[in-house]
Amino acid sequence: MTENPIITTKDSSTALQSLSADIAIEAQDDIPSSADRDQARQLFDSHEELLGTEPAAAWLGNPDRAMVRKAYMQLFNWTNMDILAALRSLCSKMALKGETQQVDRVLDALSVRWCECNPNHGFKAVGKFSFSSVVPFH
Repeated sequence: MTENPIITTKDSSTALQSLSADIAIEAQDDIPSSADRDQARQLFDSHEELLGTEPAAAWLGNPDRAMVRKAYMQLFNWTNMDILAALRSLCSKMALKGETQQVDRVLDALSVRWCECNPNHGFKAVGKFSFSSVVPFH
């Protein structure tokens, strides 16, 4: 299976078409703002410039950065990728270092995004993380 976990940037015509939709969406509370997406992209591209020596997972796992965390996870495309491969692709971008609650928030965001990319995954959530506490429902 060819893995392509990162979504490439949109071409200019697609970006222009979605600009008005993006502005309307930003008004919603559960949608990352442009500033959130910019911070997420900066972290994704080079977390050293944004954070210095602070671990990226610790910074991203801060409860006040929920929308940046969501925007960061949206930069990955884990469609048709098993959860272990998705976790590996996340770990290729950042080490999961930080306090337990910070890392938990990052892993929770990963599980939400993975389920968005794979809606027919065949599991149901029975615990905190959709991917760590799954039960097949055959």
